[in-house]
Amino acid sequence: MHLSRRCVPVALHLSLVVSLHAGPAPCGGDVTGDGITDFEDLSTLLDDWVCLSMYGWEGTAPGESLKVIDTSVPRWEQVGPAQTPELMIISEIEHDGVGVIWAVDTGNNTLLHRIDASTGEWINTMTMSLPPEGNVITAMEFVDGVLYAGLTTEGGGVTVDTWLSIIDTVTGEVSVVGEASGVGSPMGGLAWNGAALYGLSSGGSPPTLFTLDINTGVASEVAPVMLDGASPGNMTALEFGPNGVLYALPSRNNPLVNHLLSIDSATGIAADIGNMGGIGRMVALTTGEPCEGDANGDNTTNFFDLNDLLDAWGCGL
Repeated sequence: MHLSRRCVPVALHLSLVVSLHAGPAPCGGDVTGDGITDFEDLSTLLDDWVCLSMYGWEGTAPGESLKVIDTSVPRWEQVGPAQTPELMIISEIEHDGVGVIWAVDTGNNTLLHRIDASTGEWINTMTMSLPPEGNVITAMEFVDGVLYAGLTTEGGGVTVDTWLSIIDTVTGEVSVVGEASGVGSPMGGLAWNGAALYGLSSGGSPPTLFTLDINTGVASEVAPVMLDGASPGNMTALEFGPNGVLYALPSRNNPLVNHLLSIDSATGIAADIGNMGGIGRMVALTTGEPCEGDANGDNTTNFFDLNDLLDAWGCGL
């Protein structure tokens, strides 16, 4: 076929139009989001050095303490000393997005603690007023500033009623949204991804992933959680990381204790990311504020981010 030479200028013209309208590529290392990689980004990165945005709670009395977790390795680091009230037994934690971690206590089911996320130090405690539907909170998740919770009856056996509830963070009153029918066991964790609230069953039954209607509490099964084609055993904790990955923890009596797992929120298929180390038992997860100096999206600020920033130095100028 004869190709008219007139087609070539047209193609070049179209290419030029596309390039003119596509705009410049984003600058790597631009952690401030101003379109330039410069000293302002370097200053932000260094101020945020070794930031980690996933928190965990090591529930091994008497050394219970707050941790930060590097999900890419995985590993954990302690946040300050273990400064907690005597006999406190934390089963679930939830970051409020403004520097405070809320923690429920199974040593005394009515207690709700506030912990400084930057130091790990205990701030204060309020007493919750629990409704007749249950006597223990087993899971929590903030959704648009509202603290949702999984409520059940302690000592009710493997098969118990679970209720989606709301905790008033001013008064401590717990109100029921509705029964999470079909779950049939205590809720091991709740996780919100901006569009749906997920729940993980626990309490001796094979773990199953659910979605919950935040207006009615009605639970819909997504899938049983499976690891290498089999149930991973009892699970606890459920949390979406800043990277959108859904993380979970094996329960403290599970042989995989201290391993960090990821779960596909559409299929329930889990992957073992690895052992976080340590001799304690990690029992809860929560996500804090994103790391301001995280240039590559791995939820921490370290030499990898610094290298990305230096490689892109001067971009956008």
